[in-house]
Amino acid sequence: FLFTTDTRLDVMRSVGYRSRWSGTTLCVAPLVDVTMNQGDSIQYFAVGEDCCSARAGFLCDDAGDSTTRTALRVLEPEEVARSFMSWAVRDSAYGKYMDAVRLQEATYATKSTDQPTLVVWTKDPITLKNSYYSTAKSIAIQVAVAYYVMLSVGIYQLAWQLIPKPNPEGVIRN
Repeated sequence: FLFTTDTRLDVMRSVGYRSRWSGTTLCVAPLVDVTMNQGDSIQYFAVGEDCCSARAGFLCDDAGDSTTRTALRVLEPEEVARSFMSWAVRDSAYGKYMDAVRLQEATYATKSTDQPTLVVWTKDPITLKNSYYSTAKSIAIQVAVAYYVMLSVGIYQLAWQLIPKPNPEGVIRN
């Protein structure tokens, strides 16, 4: 997303939602512009992990840079995987970010749209997207190499046990 020059992060209305299971703090801050008033619904929220205080302190990604005007959208789990692959995204932080949005609404008496858009506030979203791709590619290659090595060792051991051993020549004693 490319936002207008009058769009800014409202860090004074940011919240940190700590997960009691993982201990991770999920951070959200509303994106507002000068045309909005207190009663308007908030459509966009910047998100991050472990980069904010409990209230009014959002330092995630490029939040400290006032010239930032771009963001990368956080995809919902249903957009990443089909229903039969839901097990692959069941640990997604998206639902917890939505809980943090609800906490932000309750804390500051704001309201968001029914389906707010979550974004990562960054100066260079293309580089960020490419880093996600590079990380996934690197992990896939590492897993494939590890699988190939384990498979090769297993096949070698199986072949070693199945190859008939020649009987030693010589005298047989009872």
